[in-house]
Order: sequence, then structure tokens, then C-alpha cells
Amino acid sequence: MRRFAFFLAFLAALAVVGSYALELAAPSLAAGALRSAGLEAQELAVEVDAAPPLWLLVGRVDRLRINASRFTDRSFSGRSLVAEMAPVDLLDLSRTAISGQVTGAVLGPLPLGQVTLSGHLPEVAVAATIPAPEVRALVATAAGVAASQIGLAAPDGLVLAVAGHTVRGTLRVSPDGRALLVANPSLAAPLTVVQLAADDPVRLVGVTVGAGGLELRGTLRLAWP
Repeated sequence: MRRFAFFLAFLAALAVVGSYALELAAPSLAAGALRSAGLEAQELAVEVDAAPPLWLLVGRVDRLRINASRFTDRSFSGRSLVAEMAPVDLLDLSRTAISGQVTGAVLGPLPLGQVTLSGHLPEVAVAATIPAPEVRALVATAAGVAASQIGLAAPDGLVLAVAGHTVRGTLRVSPDGRALLVANPSLAAPLTVVQLAADDPVRLVGVTVGAGGLELRGTLRLAWP
């Protein structure tokens, strides 16, 4: 209902300015619609491609490019967002493909760094690599040990050195996708490294240890399309 109301407002505004100004008005109108739908950004620039321009009157766009700085989508935020959506039907966004990148991304307590977006709206695939030092710091805080005692081992292992002994664990995602865990047979329950809130827009799907650190995969449900 909210998205349909925004579309009606978008359509009414276009009718007022007239078809001769559609191409000039579309970027600012689209940016306003994105902000109204929940995309908060310090700066937001939108490019709109539509051929013919009259397709804008029925909410259809060939391509929509978004460039945002210091953006926030609920508990998901980032230093910059560059994304492209195509084709765009404002009345049926499920057919809209999106690709892009977020830099300086943070999800609640979890620093994600650079995040890649891909897939179809409204729920898109996300991939991020957390550098090994940051992973060790997160585990150290959760386990109450020094970060220097922690190591990562492919494909999904974690090594903890304590008093001359080596303890190995397995990094995994909780069944509900809300937590990053370390499992070990000697533990009564897995150690929770990061716990996401129930309303966080990202759900974790999988985790592996790679050359750059901890590689996370998940899904992101955007609030603003």
C-alpha cells in the first residue's frame, strides 16, 4: 500500500510537469520517492533511463542508477552505495534485478566492510569479506581471550591457543540466520560471536574462511524499493 501510494504521487507529479519535462524531472522525483520509502542518505543522486520517456507515466524505467553517501537502511548502513536496477516496474519490483556495492558497510554490531549486492528485489544476495584481524577481535571479545590467541583455518575453522593447548572450532551460521557461531564438541552450546537483532534486514546464509578473512554470504531485504 505504501509503495503504491508513492507511485501515485510519482505519477501525479509527472502529470503536472508535463511530458516535455519528464526526463528532466524523473531523477529528482525518483530520489524523493526513494527517500520517502525509507532510504536515508546524506547525499543521494539518481539517474533514470527510459525509452520512450512516456513509459515513466506508467512507472516503467529501463534503468535506475543510485549513488548514495552515508546511507542508512534500518540497522544496515554504509559509507557509500552504488547500485543499478533494471528494468524497473514500480508496480511489480519482483522482476527488477539489482547489482551494486556498498563500502564501509556495518550491520548492527557486525563490520562488513565492502558488500556486493546481486539478485532480484526485494530480497537480494549479499557477499562480504571481514578481514582476519577484525574476525579475531570479534571472537576474542565473545570468548574472553586475547586476539593473538586466535587463528583462522580454511575452509571454516577457528583455532584457539590456550596454555600450550590448541582448541579447534568450526565457524557456522545459526539455523535462523541471525547469529555467527563457533561450534566445538567440548562446548555444551556453540559460542555466539555475533547476534543480530530480529528486525535486522540481513540474514546470514553461509560462512567460509578465505585468503582475505571471513567470507560471509546472506540475503538483504531492502526497505526502500
